[in-house]
Amino acid sequence: FTIATGTTSEVRNVLITITLADGSIGYGECAPFTPSTGETQETALSAAQGCADLIKGRDAAHWRSLSKLMRSVYFSQGTAIAGTEMALLDALTRSYSIPLYVFFGGASTSIETDMSIPMVTPERGYELAKETVARGITSIKVKVGGDLRDDVARVEAIREGAPNVGLTLDANQGYTANEALICLEALDNRDIRPMLLEQPVH
Repeated sequence: FTIATGTTSEVRNVLITITLADGSIGYGECAPFTPSTGETQETALSAAQGCADLIKGRDAAHWRSLSKLMRSVYFSQGTAIAGTEMALLDALTRSYSIPLYVFFGGASTSIETDMSIPMVTPERGYELAKETVARGITSIKVKVGGDLRDDVARVEAIREGAPNVGLTLDANQGYTANEALICLEALDNRDIRPMLLEQPVH
């Protein structure tokens, strides 16, 4: 999977389990991605253990203040904090015997997600876009942030393969401000207007 800051061929995540005093168990996951954040499985494991030590024995109902505490100490280890928060909230809502979505307002029993297409050739991008549409997915995130001509050609091919889906672009900090504007202008000239350009610059 290739983005502007690097390529990865496998992932090594971290599973976090939290058990509350009443026996409720919650699960969370850290998904460090070294090319983007500098985090590794080893740093995530270490930070997750540190987060566990920080919150051990505290009231899970105060999850917001516990999250703030973890962020104040492990601010550079976002995946460990996120995974610990997931496990904490999962355990808490299990102890309340309600689903997490109800805890956060209960607006829906389903969510909508997108499909990311990495930095591939236009031909492969077209194929992946067609496959995405066939799966019923209505939003595609396209990885950009490399050579502008390659990026524009990829987005154009993906739009051709998926003419009726929402497109967002993610440059993963690969552009300068001027390059980001050039990319958007080139796409606009082709009647392609992304909903969002995520993280264009460092």
